[in-house]
Amino acid sequence: MTAALAQLALEKTPRAEGPFLYLALLADRPVTEITAALDVALEALPVRLAGLSITRPETGTAAAPPPQGLSRTTPEALFAAAFRDHHGTEPEPRHLSAFRDALSEV
Repeated sequence: MTAALAQLALEKTPRAEGPFLYLALLADRPVTEITAALDVALEALPVRLAGLSITRPETGTAAAPPPQGLSRTTPEALFAAAFRDHHGTEPEPRHLSAFRDALSEV
C-alpha cells in the first residue's frame, strides 16, 4: 500500500490541491490495523481520501457450524470463532490475552 502511494510523486503538491483517492484494499490482517497504517501513510501525503473499501479474501472453506450447545464449547472458542468471522484471520496471542483479561473481570 505505501509503495503504491509513494509512486504518486506528490511531494511538491499543496495538500489543498492534492488528488482525491478512492482505495480498494484486500485485508491481510485485522481491519483496524489496516486503517491505522493507512492513516499514518496518508498523513505524510497531500492527498484527500474520498472513499475506502476493504475486502477480506475468500477462504474457500465453509463456515463452521454453530456449536451443539454451550456446554460443548468454551468462551474462548466462541471468541476465536467470532474473531475469525469478523476479521477473516485467526486471533493473535495479544487478542486472546485481552479476551482472557476481559473474561476474568466478569
